[in-house]
Amino acid sequence: MDKLPSERGHFYGPPPALLHETDPNALVETMLAAGDVGLTEMGANQVVIVRSEACKDRLPVELRAGLSLTVEESKGLEFDDVCVYNFVSESPAGRDSAGRELWLVLSGAVEFDKHRHLLLEEELKALYVALTRARKRCFIFDRDVEARTPLFETLAARGVAEKGAEQQLSVRATAASRSTDRDWQLRGENLYANKLFAHAEKCFLKGHARSRALEAGHHRLLNEGASLQGQERAACYRMAAMALILHAKGHPSASEQSASAERAAKIFCAAGRHAKEGNRGSHYRDAGRVLREALGRPRAAAACFVMAACDAPSQPHAWDAALEALLEGVSDHAGDEVLEALQWLEQNASRASSSKKDKHREDLVMHITRVRDSFEAELCEMGV
Repeated sequence: MDKLPSERGHFYGPPPALLHETDPNALVETMLAAGDVGLTEMGANQVVIVRSEACKDRLPVELRAGLSLTVEESKGLEFDDVCVYNFVSESPAGRDSAGRELWLVLSGAVEFDKHRHLLLEEELKALYVALTRARKRCFIFDRDVEARTPLFETLAARGVAEKGAEQQLSVRATAASRSTDRDWQLRGENLYANKLFAHAEKCFLKGHARSRALEAGHHRLLNEGASLQGQERAACYRMAAMALILHAKGHPSASEQSASAERAAKIFCAAGRHAKEGNRGSHYRDAGRVLREALGRPRAAAACFVMAACDAPSQPHAWDAALEALLEGVSDHAGDEVLEALQWLEQNASRASSSKKDKHREDLVMHITRVRDSFEAELCEMGV
């Protein structure tokens, strides 16, 4: 196993507490008691660290109300109080091929083998990360007595953890204060900087920072959408764009409002690309409205409106917004091809509904595609 120098902190504090409880409800009582040991609340400076994302769903509801992070998410972060929850029983380092608990290596009951016990080494490194997130107090809870015993006995024997929580009595400052809105906002900024957007969104909401919560939420939705396909991805992206627009409306900075509006337009366009045919128009229309009304960019808006119209070429009303934006955005230096297409649109779009001939629809698509291609540069400039 890796050899590390002895850990040295800047300040003396109590060692991690090895809790004897096996019932999660008893853990809640210990953690949230109003006495000297209890934390009173799961606030902005408290966290529960679990081994995997799935473990979060098995936390007691009282602990889920605060922050719960996986070991990987917690890297680089610090909290006053940390509860390491079911690390051993939820660890992938369970039993070896002979059915023996890998954690028995710690007590010497099973001989260490550098080849067979690679996973155990990784788990110990992860445990080190979890334990060193605490600035003041660290509680270690595991519901499985048999599984946890080798680890608990080893940590206690080496003097790096204590059985029970007696020494936690020396740390009273945390229990004496509740998290303020400012505490939650600062924690949200900390998590946002580490790209933990779902957790940042939660903290901003608890800190009543609505605009920042919407901004973090839009990132969360984009991340969720990236793992989906087709209509589900488009729906997620659409919600992300709408969250960003609401963020822009609540932000005092004009430059931030413009930047957020442009990003929202890009996300609406991305939603349009992933939506199925026949459902793309609404996404492109919303992008066009943002570009035209919020940013004053009619040419870019026209490109989006044309994309929306192309999704429903037989519906004349679909061309109205495109035609208006095209006429507003065209310059004296526009190419003859664009002007020709504009004239064709003006003459023919209004009567598209009365014609059900396939040939007319084909011509409509052909001409409108020429206009769309003429404005393709606008979309390229936006990066969509």
